[in-house]
Amino acid sequence: MAVPKRQSSSGIVEIVLVVAVKILIVELVVVEVVVKLVLIVEEEVVVFIELVIVVVVVVEVVVVVVVVVVVVEVVVIVVVVVEKEEEEEEEEVVVVPLRQSTANFIPQKIFQSIVVIVVVVVVVVVVVVVVVVVVLVVVVVLVVVVVLVVVVVVVIVVVEVKAIVLVVVVVVEVLRLKKIIDGKHELDYSKLYHEKNLITLLM
Repeated sequence: MAVPKRQSSSGIVEIVLVVAVKILIVELVVVEVVVKLVLIVEEEVVVFIELVIVVVVVVEVVVVVVVVVVVVEVVVIVVVVVEKEEEEEEEEVVVVPLRQSTANFIPQKIFQSIVVIVVVVVVVVVVVVVVVVVVLVVVVVLVVVVVLVVVVVVVIVVVEVKAIVLVVVVVVEVLRLKKIIDGKHELDYSKLYHEKNLITLLM
């Protein structure tokens, strides 16, 4: 009667060990896949952030160049108009009407130039603000995505670790029950520890 019991207990232990090894292999594959996905996501996020930074820098440089060009052109126009009016004023014989017309003409040109400069500056400020807001929104979205990915990874790793611990506990309990079934009520902890080390090596 003792032989069948030993064969049945040995068969149970072998089945449990095979199932445990298969579960551990699946768990390790899942962890490896998740880690690879996280690395890919982080790499894509870094590349996208670098691209956004480059675009923002290019836009700011273009805006600054446009502003400088417009301001220089407006200043040149104002200077040319003023010099031309002064030359015409010196050539004219009638002084009073010319001064009045010049006095009316020059402020108009200066006012128009100031209006152009103000409009350009406002447009530039609006463009910069829009770009900054877009960049901030993109960065916030990316940060949220990264945080969610990290949370998912942590949850998966915790679940996998719990599964591995559960498998080890089940194997140890089955080994202990095997010794009890075989009639060894006093457990040999050194052998049990040795068998547990073998299971750990298999993992």
